[in-house]
Amino acid sequence: LGSFDTVVVPNCVAATSLGEPLNYLNSGPAIRRAMQNVFSALSPGGVFIFDVRHPAKRAVDVCHHHKAGKDWFCYARIEEDHLTNQLTRNITTFRLLKDGNYRRNEEIHRLRVFSRAEMSEWLRKVGFRVQTKRGYGDYQLGPRQSVFICRKPNRLADLRKNVEIAKLPCGFLNESD
Repeated sequence: LGSFDTVVVPNCVAATSLGEPLNYLNSGPAIRRAMQNVFSALSPGGVFIFDVRHPAKRAVDVCHHHKAGKDWFCYARIEEDHLTNQLTRNITTFRLLKDGNYRRNEEIHRLRVFSRAEMSEWLRKVGFRVQTKRGYGDYQLGPRQSVFICRKPNRLADLRKNVEIAKLPCGFLNESD
């Protein structure tokens, strides 16, 4: 497929991007290209829903997280540079194999983090109407994460709001439009 900022998004009425994927793009311009790609693909009235992580306002301690199951273990060391708005997750997983040995896998995830205000401004400049939330329904995200619900304006709905209906020719706007 390609990177979210370069791939051609097929025409759609809705797009989602869950689990902070926009943060994995390497720059503000790349995120803005991805936003424009989705906006171009959406039908009028279409919606783009995604979540992102935001920067720390001051230095934060390195975080250590782990989870384990019957046949697996996952450890993550999370470091954040609040001066460069970079977050790095060093993730090590162990999976029990059928022969009794463990398979070890290591990943490094590098994220760029941007403020809610900055992301909202970029989305509005592209043309979206923007609303932010702290979670998906009852599922709440972390303190520096947001859900963005972005709607591509419906041109006819915009006409209804911005033009005096009485001045339009009879039959110009039907309720089914």
